[in-house]
Amino acid sequence: MKPNRTLFNGSADFLPPDWHQFDALEIHPVCEDEAEGFSEIAADEAHATYWSVYGHLTTGGVDCITDVSTFSLAFAAAEKMAELAAKEGTTLKITYA
Repeated sequence: MKPNRTLFNGSADFLPPDWHQFDALEIHPVCEDEAEGFSEIAADEAHATYWSVYGHLTTGGVDCITDVSTFSLAFAAAEKMAELAAKEGTTLKITYA
């Protein structure tokens, strides 16, 4: 697959991850604190600076796959990712905050 800066901007090479390492996709609002220089999952949608799609690792934890500006873009990206994963034999459920 060719690099995709929208779907895979969480990786240095903009290529899809190995879908087999995930058992789900998670969509979370993210709050960025520019003054402190960090970002974290926001407590709720009202405090979101942007939205991230994470792959939930089968071993536990998450890995950020992409960041986008709105929930609707995050959901559309997650649907496309789930479609790509299915083509490789991995079924990924989409969950969101």
